[in-house]
Amino acid sequence: MDLTPETNIATDESVRNVGDCEKYSNLFHAEWRGYIQGSIAATELVQSGQVVATPDYGNNYGSFYRWDFQITDGTIQSCWSSNYNYIANANLLIQKAALLLEDPQISDADKQQIKLYMGHAYFSRAMAYRELALHFCKDYNPSTAAREYGVPLVDTYNPGPNAETYPGRSSLQETYQHIVNDLTKAEEYVTTAGVVNSTKITADVVQVLKARVALDMEDYTTAANVAQALISK
Repeated sequence: MDLTPETNIATDESVRNVGDCEKYSNLFHAEWRGYIQGSIAATELVQSGQVVATPDYGNNYGSFYRWDFQITDGTIQSCWSSNYNYIANANLLIQKAALLLEDPQISDADKQQIKLYMGHAYFSRAMAYRELALHFCKDYNPSTAAREYGVPLVDTYNPGPNAETYPGRSSLQETYQHIVNDLTKAEEYVTTAGVVNSTKITADVVQVLKARVALDMEDYTTAANVAQALISK
């Protein structure tokens, strides 16, 4: 029987045209809005003392307030799984959209839009890997990064139940180099000019993350130059 479900779309058929790519772009934006406004971001505010407990706080985020949380905490596990889910979605679009760019039946105008959405995917993947590095790795030190643990780097969409098919941890240097490479692609493809209070990923947004990554890597010259260029606009 060749019947297919009427309520969902097979993954292999989910990226067939520019409209499908736009839907994935919308997904990336929704993912990060939810992440930044969710419990993972809230725990950081609690840990840093920017949110202070009141007498009747009910132990909400209590383990983070006391700094006695464990790796098994649901928020920690969610940070890991959510970011790798975002990476998987970005990988899928990057792979499928690259095939659309080779399709002679797709117009040049549509291909330009597809490249923009690919840029959103590269940005999202860079953002996710940075979040993982910040939460699960040591701070970046240029003199030791090649010897410190980074995170597993997954560049292709090929999910499966066998954990042995997934890569082990890269070095911290390799992790950050991957982030830098993704931001370079995002710079190439995301040409949308920045506007005040934009709800979309723009060229300025890419530059902001580029500056923050440079700061993470103690590349203070690049961080300052990129930030100053944005401030001077």
